[in-house]
Amino acid sequence: RGALNSYQNIFQKAGGSLDPFFSALDTAEGVGAEILVPGQEYLLYFYQCSCALCTADYVHTPLLCACSRQSILYTLETLWPEEQFTVEAEETILGGASE
Repeated sequence: RGALNSYQNIFQKAGGSLDPFFSALDTAEGVGAEILVPGQEYLLYFYQCSCALCTADYVHTPLLCACSRQSILYTLETLWPEEQFTVEAEETILGGASE
């Protein structure tokens, strides 16, 4: 819920538009974003794993990243209910990627 609140603030500052939203995400702490195809395709990446189960040293499996993927999808669909999104995890920190 905390992440959704943060994204809602960025959403409001971006005027509810996708491209300004992802541009603003690129300046947020711990997150990077790129606009690959304006209005259609974006790359979102994290500089560290922020999953509470991982950071508390309970679990360190890349399967946790499926939860993060779903969380991002939920956030996008909550902010833009009229849009359809596909979120794919290309690489994950827990899977060995640097970001």
